[in-house]
Amino acid sequence: MLRFDEVGRAKTRQNATRSCRRGHGRSPRFKAPFLEAYAAGTAHRPEIAFGNVVADVLERCDPDYRRTNFCGLVLGSKWAE
Repeated sequence: MLRFDEVGRAKTRQNATRSCRRGHGRSPRFKAPFLEAYAAGTAHRPEIAFGNVVADVLERCDPDYRRTNFCGLVLGSKWAE
């Protein structure tokens, strides 16, 4: 026997799946504007892009963005060997 919360989750999952199949009403040209908007929303704080998806987006959309390299940080640190 299913509990109410299990039924509720199943219904929510069904609705979400149907919504995704309809495409959320996106225009045919979605990908490039999405990435441009994502970059515009984070370009003013590139330091948050270290080691995550934001770095990929900024690298593609912002010609001035330079990705921070973790290995370079470690090797260039003042840590004792």
